[in-house]
Amino acid sequence: MNIAQIKLILILTLILSIGVNLVSRNSAFAFAHLLSNLAFAVALLGSIAKGLRNFSLLASSLVISLIIVELYFVLDVSDVISSTTRLNGDGGLMRPDDLLGYTANPGEYIAKRCVVSCEERVVYDAKYSVNPQGHRRTPQADSSHLTAIFFGGSFTFGSGVNDDETLPYYFAQKNPSYGVLNLGLGGYGPQHMLRQLESADFSRHTGQNIELMVFHTSPELADRSYCIPTFSAGTPKYRFRNGEVSLSGKCWGRVGIVPRILDRSTAYKTIRSRILPGIIGFDEKIDLYLQIINKASKMAKEKYGCRFVVAYLRAQDGYFHWSEYSNDKILRFFSDNDIEYIDVTLASDVGALSDELKIIGDGHPSPLAHKRRAEAITEYLR
Repeated sequence: MNIAQIKLILILTLILSIGVNLVSRNSAFAFAHLLSNLAFAVALLGSIAKGLRNFSLLASSLVISLIIVELYFVLDVSDVISSTTRLNGDGGLMRPDDLLGYTANPGEYIAKRCVVSCEERVVYDAKYSVNPQGHRRTPQADSSHLTAIFFGGSFTFGSGVNDDETLPYYFAQKNPSYGVLNLGLGGYGPQHMLRQLESADFSRHTGQNIELMVFHTSPELADRSYCIPTFSAGTPKYRFRNGEVSLSGKCWGRVGIVPRILDRSTAYKTIRSRILPGIIGFDEKIDLYLQIINKASKMAKEKYGCRFVVAYLRAQDGYFHWSEYSNDKILRFFSDNDIEYIDVTLASDVGALSDELKIIGDGHPSPLAHKRRAEAITEYLR
C-alpha cells in the first residue's frame, strides 16, 4: 500500500467525518458519527506508522462499509429530532433501578419531537410529570377506597401527550370511584409487570384496596420480555424452568460498555429487533410473552385479590409472517387460560388506524385514541 492510497483514504474519511458531524445534532446519526471518527483515526494511524498501512487500509475500509450500512438504516428517521428536558433539576427522564433496570426520574419534563427542526414542524410538545415514586402523575379527583393500576410501555405512560391526555387519565375521568396508578413507562414489557407483582406490596404502596389491574399490550412487546432490544439491558429476564416461567437474572447480564455503544446504532437495533427474531425463536418469544402474562394474571387474582384485564392491540398480520401465531390465536390463549381481555385496537390492526388516532410523525396514540380506549375499557368492565 503506497502513500497515495493512504492519502485517498484520509481524504475520504475526513469528508465522511465532516459530513456526519454536520448532521450529528440528530441522535439517529450518533453511531455513524462515532464510526466516522474511528475511520479517520485508523487512516491517520496508517499514514504515520508505515508498518500498519495494510492493516489501516483494511480496517478503515471495513469501518467505511459499516458507516454506509448505518446511514442506510437512519435515512428514514434522519429528519426526526426528539428531546426530553427536565424543568426542575438535572438528569433525564430515566434513572437506573435495581429491580426493573430503569424507572422514571421524579420531576417535571417537556418532551418535544420535531421534523428537521422545531421551527419547521413540531410533532408533539407535551408536559410529563413524574411523582416521587417514579410514576407518571394522573390528575384526578379524590377517590374512595378502590385502586386501578395500569401496566405497560409508552402507550400506557402516554408518550407524546400531556398528563391529562393519557389512557389512565381518561379512565380516571370515566371512573371517579377509582384512584388510578400509571405504572407504564417507555420500553417496559410484561416482564416489568410480573417483577412488580412478585416484589411489591401494592396495597401498602397505595394505602388503598386494589380492585383492578390493566395490562395495555401488543404482541410486539414480546421482543422486550425475550431481551431482544438493546434498551432491555438490565431489565428482568424470565425463562422457562421445569415448564414454569421463572426469573433468570437480567437481560444482557451486566450492562457494560458494549450494549451502551450498540444501543446508539440504528442498523444494529433494527437487525436485532426486526430481522433476527423473524428467523430465530419467534414462536419461543411469543410463548414466553403469553406465559408471563398468564402468571401475572394468576398472581393478580391470588396474591392481590383483584381483577386483571388485558387491553390488547392487534399487531399487523405481517408481524406473524414467521410464526404459527396470530392475533386470534393469542386471544384464544387468553380465553383458554381465563384471562380477561378486551380488544382496544380501534381498527382491524394497529397499521390500519386512522390519522386522528395516532400522533402523525411519531406513531404513538393520540389523546383521542387514549380517550376511546378508556371508554372501551370502562364499558367492558360494566
